[in-house]
Amino acid sequence: MNMSAMRAVLTATSPASSCPVGPNPTKTAAFTLVETLVSTTIIILLSLSVVPAMLHMNTNATVARLTTLASIIALNQVELVETDAPFSPPDGQIPVELALGEQTAPVIIYDDPNWDHSVLGQMTTRVEDPNYWQNGMNLHLRKVTVTVSYRFRNRDYSVQMHTIRASDA
Repeated sequence: MNMSAMRAVLTATSPASSCPVGPNPTKTAAFTLVETLVSTTIIILLSLSVVPAMLHMNTNATVARLTTLASIIALNQVELVETDAPFSPPDGQIPVELALGEQTAPVIIYDDPNWDHSVLGQMTTRVEDPNYWQNGMNLHLRKVTVTVSYRFRNRDYSVQMHTIRASDA
């Protein structure tokens, strides 16, 4: 029997505990300190790159929420203008909301009860007479523009809505 055949027979017949099989039986499988530090550094760098993106998404969500709330305030004013009665200029019946000119009022866009923080703004309602005539008769229309303006994080925002109101008579 040659030497290599004898080794093969000895390896095959010996128990696994007495003769470990593998390229280097003296080393144990484990992570080194360098491998652990490199993987930890990579995880930290990835986490740090995600934080600014999350903060930016949060700011965008807040701006969208404030714009929605300002739109609701403007829409409420437009609905008040459209439904306020009686509106009959020939009879002298003109509600305060439909008087010609410009009215400005402070509004609260958002009030956070948990953090004691509010976003304040102002609502401007401009009422104009477009002076529409049909068949020699004044239609007594009112063109109304509602603008809600506010400031958030040192930037100015505004929402504007328009409507036209006809006389009830």
